[in-house]
Amino acid sequence: MKDRELQTLADYYDATDTSAEMADAEWDDETAENPMITTSLRLPKNVLDQIRATAAAEGVKPTALMRRWIEERVSGRQTSRAEAKLQAILDAVQHVESKVDRVATAMDKSSSAGTANLRTGSAARPRPRQAKARSALPDTGKGRKSGAAGKPAKRAAPNTPTTRKAMGA
Repeated sequence: MKDRELQTLADYYDATDTSAEMADAEWDDETAENPMITTSLRLPKNVLDQIRATAAAEGVKPTALMRRWIEERVSGRQTSRAEAKLQAILDAVQHVESKVDRVATAMDKSSSAGTANLRTGSAARPRPRQAKARSALPDTGKGRKSGAAGKPAKRAAPNTPTTRKAMGA
């Protein structure tokens, strides 16, 4: 909560009598069957960094990930590495799907007649042109480049040792 919102609430309750609402209220004395308890855990920085990275990849909070791992271990239902990786992939896919749905919904709301629908992929996006590799060999005038002894030169892939040598680099 922002400081401004907190101050607004404090001002309201400082100046407002809420005793009538309190008189009509019912006391809730029920407790949760298995309440959550907060605990502190010291971890090396590099371990916590790895946990944070794993949690981000799965789209969950680090504390939720640690709690899941501890619960699995305590309950004896520890998953194999392959199962854990599969679950991480499934969680990541669900996370991405939810983001795509939000973007698609926003696009649908703001789309006009000429705007493509993101869900159907009906938009034809122009593809960027790729530059063609050019040979640094002299042109023989016969529509082909020549290498040593007037033989047709082989084209080298861009940024290879052969290309750099031909370009005098």
